[in-house]
Amino acid sequence: MHAQLARAGVPCGPELVHDIMRELDLRPCQPRPWRAGLTEPDDRDHHIPGRA
Repeated sequence: MHAQLARAGVPCGPELVHDIMRELDLRPCQPRPWRAGLTEPDDRDHHIPGRA
């Protein structure tokens, strides 16, 4: 939406884009931010090289 308005030469900010999308009953499809996944802990002792 923002890119199309910018190509048409219409100055637009987030609020204008939000209002237009709301009027057209459109929803944004933004990817979720990347988050590190956590692994399941185990009961084994792990050796870290270089540490006593």
